[in-house]
Amino acid sequence: MSVAVATRTALHPRAVELPAPPRVSASIAVLLGVVAGLFPSLIPHGPILRGVSVGLFVLATTALTRRLRPAAPRLRPPTRRLTLAATAVVLPAFAWWAIGVEAAQRAAAGMPPAGPVHWAAAACVAVATATLLRGIGWLARHWRRTWRPVLGAAVAVAFLAPAVPVQAAGSSGQVLQQGSPVGAVRAYAAERADESLGQRAERAADLLVSRGGLAKEHVVVAVPTGSGWVDPAAVTGFEKRFRGDVATVSLQYATTPSWVAFLFQRDSANTGARALLDAVLARVDTLPEAERPQVHLYGESLGALAGQAAVSAPGRTDRLCSALWVGSPGGGRAGVDREVLVSNADDPVVLATPWLAVRPAEADAPWLPGVSYAQAAFDFVGSLAVPEGHGHRYGTDQALAMPTCPKPSLG
Repeated sequence: MSVAVATRTALHPRAVELPAPPRVSASIAVLLGVVAGLFPSLIPHGPILRGVSVGLFVLATTALTRRLRPAAPRLRPPTRRLTLAATAVVLPAFAWWAIGVEAAQRAAAGMPPAGPVHWAAAACVAVATATLLRGIGWLARHWRRTWRPVLGAAVAVAFLAPAVPVQAAGSSGQVLQQGSPVGAVRAYAAERADESLGQRAERAADLLVSRGGLAKEHVVVAVPTGSGWVDPAAVTGFEKRFRGDVATVSLQYATTPSWVAFLFQRDSANTGARALLDAVLARVDTLPEAERPQVHLYGESLGALAGQAAVSAPGRTDRLCSALWVGSPGGGRAGVDREVLVSNADDPVVLATPWLAVRPAEADAPWLPGVSYAQAAFDFVGSLAVPEGHGHRYGTDQALAMPTCPKPSLG
C-alpha cells in the first residue's frame, strides 16, 4: 500500500504555486502614475524628459498609496487578479491615446514623429528613475550601514571627475559681445568683481555712448535672463528691421540660470534693469530733443518681468518710446503706453500659472486637474527643445512687434 501511494505521488507532483498578485491599491497606484506621467501637456517631450515624468509620478503615487493603505491586504487574490487584468487593458488603451495626441503636437510644431525607439527609451528612463530614487530612499533609511561605501564611491567620483572632458563655458554676453555684421552698435557690461549693479549700468551706458549708439535712430535697452543671456534672434531681428540704425545695450546682473534667478535673485534683476534704463535715459537727455534716439525697452522671459518692474516707477514711461515683452511669465504686462506682449500659443512659461491646477490653459491641449499643473514643471524644462515659434523659442520676427514713435516735428 505504501509503495502504491509513493508511486502516485511521484507521477502527480504538486502544482507549482503562482506568485501572489499585487495588491489592488498597488495596481491602481501604478496605473494612475503612468497616466499622469504620459498625460499630454502643452508641448511634446523628448524620451528622457517623458521617462523622468512617468518615473516620478509612479514613485509619487505608489509612495502615497503605501502610506494610506492598511498594513494587511483586505481583498482576496481573485479580486487582485481582476484589478491587474483591468489595468493591463486600460493602460495600453490610454497610452495609445496619449501617443496619438503627442504625435499631433509634434506634427503641428514641425518635429519628427516619435517612433518605437523613442517610447522604448522613455520606458527605460522611467524604470531607471523610479529604481534610482527608491534606491536613494533605501540608502537614507539604512544610512548607518551604507555610509562607508557611499562615501567611498563619492571620493572615487571626485577623483575621476577632473579626467572627464567637459565643454568650455560660453561667453555670458553672447551676441552683444560680438560685432554687428550690419553696422549696428552693441554694448554689453559683463559682471566684474567688486562692482555694484549701478556701476555696471553706468559702464554699459558709457560703452553705448563711446561706440556711437546715441547717433542711431533707435536704442534698445535689453534686459537679459538670469545668466546674462540676450536672445541672439532678437538682436538680429532689431538690426534687420531697422537696417542697422539701432543700438542694443545690456548688462549682466547674475551668472546663475534663469530659473534660479527667478526664485532667488529677483531683486537683482529688477535693480539691474532700473539702473540700466536710468543710465541710458540720462545720457539721452543730454542731447537736444531733435537729436534724441527713440528708446525702447525689451525683455524676454525673466527679463520681461524685470523690465516691467523697471518702468513701474514714475518718470520713466514718458521718456520711453515703447516696450516689448516676449514670453513674459504668466503673460504679465506693465500697463504702459505702446506696450506689446509676444507669446507663442503653446509657451508654458506664459500659460502655466497656478490657475492651471483648476482650469485649462488658453491653448489647444488636453487638461486634467492637478496633473496638468504638475506637468508644467516638465514643460518648463523642455520649453526650448522645440522649433522656433513654439514653446519658449522665439525667432527674429519678434522684433517686428516692437512699436515705434513718430519723429518730432521740426516746425
